[in-house]
Amino acid sequence: MLVSLARHDQLSADQQQRCRDIAGARFAAAALCPEVEPTLDDQWAEFLLHDCWPHLTTASEQRTLLTHARDVLGRGLTRTRFTGLRSRLEAQLGRCLVLLAQYAEAINHFQAAANAAEAAAPDARAHQLWGVALLRHGQATRDKMMVRQAIDRLLRALELQPDYPAAQFSLAAAYAQLRQFDQATRHLQQCLRHDPRGLFHARAETDPDLRALRQTEAVRRLLHLPAAPEPATRTTISEK
Repeated sequence: MLVSLARHDQLSADQQQRCRDIAGARFAAAALCPEVEPTLDDQWAEFLLHDCWPHLTTASEQRTLLTHARDVLGRGLTRTRFTGLRSRLEAQLGRCLVLLAQYAEAINHFQAAANAAEAAAPDARAHQLWGVALLRHGQATRDKMMVRQAIDRLLRALELQPDYPAAQFSLAAAYAQLRQFDQATRHLQQCLRHDPRGLFHARAETDPDLRALRQTEAVRRLLHLPAAPEPATRTTISEK
């Protein structure tokens, strides 16, 4: 009930925050009850990740909440044998670890979620985050094969949700890492077509993953950047 109220558009921001605070306290109290069901951990973690995390504004607050969600999900995994619920907890934990930049662990949990018997097929969001984890870990380890695996996951996300700008942006970054600039530019164009608030456009102007891509004429035009300066030419002996 409190979680539903926290999502109610007709309440003020302060009222919604009050509902979130009370709901969080109720979850914490319920977790102390003996023989609590692991579904509580699933609901609590979803509340933390979907309802609370987006409203935090500082990196320290976000990290504290994500660490708390990680612990809740880990406890739930130790208490459940139901494979469908276990798969959901694994996927939630994978998402949490991506946000914590713990990419190798996130990959393992996404894989465990997909492998669980009776598991629902990963949705577009799960494939996108799984792809991000593979991309980041591949970058850190200089593993091009892992970057290609990331591309496969991100393409699967687009099969499930074609107008998915986050997946398109990640694909642009992945192809740029492989210096496949035509493919990277195509996905960046698709991303910006579904970016009404201009969030990805602003990110594309500074994201280090797209640094090399931004040097191409096509992307400079796409982002409305000034033309790249002509390389300086050295005077040859014959011109002296």
